[in-house]
Amino acid sequence: MTYAPLDDHHFHLAGFNDENLHGYYTVAWEGAPLRIFPISRDLRYLIPFRPVDQVLSFLDRRAKGGRVLTYADDGEKFGIWPETFHWVWEEKYLEHLFGVLEAQSGWLRVASMGEVVAERKPTGIAVLPNASYTEMMEWALPAQISHVFHEWTLKWEKEGADPVLRTIFRGGIFENFLIKYPEVHRLYHRMLLTGRFIEEAFGSAEPPDDVIIPYLRAQGNDVYWHGLFGGVYLSNLRHEAYANLLLSEKALEAGGKLPVPTMIEGDFDADGAEEYFVRQRGYNLWITPHHGGSVLEWDNRITGFHLTNTLTRQEEAYHLRYRESRGSSGEGAPGGQGIASIHDRPVSDNGQALNGIVYDRRPRRAFAEGIAPLDAPPKGLLDGSALSPDLGQCPYQVAGKSIEELLLETAGTLEGSSFLLSKRYRFSSNQFSIVWSLSAPGQKDLPDAWKNRALYVEIPMTLLAGHDAGRTITVDRRDGPFFWDDSWEHGEVAWYRGEDSWSKTAFYAALSGIIRLIHAPIDTVSLSESGLRQTFQGTMFIHAIPLSRIFGGEASITIFQGHESRSPSHA
Repeated sequence: MTYAPLDDHHFHLAGFNDENLHGYYTVAWEGAPLRIFPISRDLRYLIPFRPVDQVLSFLDRRAKGGRVLTYADDGEKFGIWPETFHWVWEEKYLEHLFGVLEAQSGWLRVASMGEVVAERKPTGIAVLPNASYTEMMEWALPAQISHVFHEWTLKWEKEGADPVLRTIFRGGIFENFLIKYPEVHRLYHRMLLTGRFIEEAFGSAEPPDDVIIPYLRAQGNDVYWHGLFGGVYLSNLRHEAYANLLLSEKALEAGGKLPVPTMIEGDFDADGAEEYFVRQRGYNLWITPHHGGSVLEWDNRITGFHLTNTLTRQEEAYHLRYRESRGSSGEGAPGGQGIASIHDRPVSDNGQALNGIVYDRRPRRAFAEGIAPLDAPPKGLLDGSALSPDLGQCPYQVAGKSIEELLLETAGTLEGSSFLLSKRYRFSSNQFSIVWSLSAPGQKDLPDAWKNRALYVEIPMTLLAGHDAGRTITVDRRDGPFFWDDSWEHGEVAWYRGEDSWSKTAFYAALSGIIRLIHAPIDTVSLSESGLRQTFQGTMFIHAIPLSRIFGGEASITIFQGHESRSPSHA
């Protein structure tokens, strides 16, 4: 790469003013000069949203005298964003823009970056900070701070703030998304883990295309952030990233470069705690003892499907902005000319998407537990508020490990009595099980205060679509099938099954000692071009195990994958 466009905000944060942002600059990149063109934010907001005469007036002020100004932006602004199709195509904005540029060719030239590099020397040298465009740096901040940042930005723009403030009012950096969203953090480090497998397999040699190309596809940055819309909130983007990592690893295995079965130990996500990555023929499990002895990742390796591809529900800055504005109509395009950029539109919620929204108190992970009364209402179990203690936040200790099993234990106090909870993972080629048992050190009998309590085990899962005839849940002795966005409570059942006729992914959960099964959709509220809307992210399955059944006894969930997990109609 010899040249590239970069948002002018990088230059503002390095102390450059707009008068100097023309042509291109050289920056040091891996020991060689890289030519960087500063993208004009003013042009990004003028094209295609303001009338063409305003674009021409700006160019007349800023581009005369042989200066080069750079325009680069998203194609979706030319027909996909609200009102842009009518404005750009039916009202012939784009045709008018090109016509005017051609008519002004006596003093105004449209050229490619390659042509500019071939004809001109650089404007100067730049040393640029880690940054992005203004909006991205706002989105990367935590919700409350992002909201304040947005309000101050609007205030300064209306009041004509000193441009020098840009150098000190910078917002976050892209890496903040690793902290803001647990799923981004997990995916990023999962990608690095696949990179480690590739490096161990090939060292300094070039990996074959069937290994490296899917790995590189998983690094497409859209899924590693979230802002005005999209990003990590889109489950199909998360699915594609994981599917490509699994495809790369499948090629490694086919080439004899990836051992199966295996269990590896390490701090794979740089959180300071040891984890276990279990690879069997049919599945992967990424188990984190420190976080409730839970499963961060469960993959079907045969179909390349990441089954725990759900999202933590959390408050966003645009939720706060809507609640403060409560449907304000906003100002739209200045002076009634042109159309409003999506960045300038007020947040709308015509569908009342925020009504009843649930925010998770912690990331919800597969096979995390908590204790609550036997008759706890489903709502408190699904949002976690009924759990006391919430063992999903407690560290478990490793009491035994082998390639066939992992034994975890945690201790605590419940109603004045100490307890020791044991959780044993068992692994084989196409199935795995989790077995729970409970004891009260120094006591032979179940304490009376525990008799009305149950251990509740959560499994957040998805087959991507919430309401699709090809993606279903069937439950023992129940009429069905159910859709993934159905809310339902069942009594004691022996099994349930999830199937996807599109990807041929299926699982079968055999239950022992469980007296309640609850499932309900996991919905988030994100911002789209049309305003706030609920988005299906997956389904939460809650399993109730009476403490009386595991005190001196056992209860279990066994997951089957492969051919035996499918119903006859899908086999």
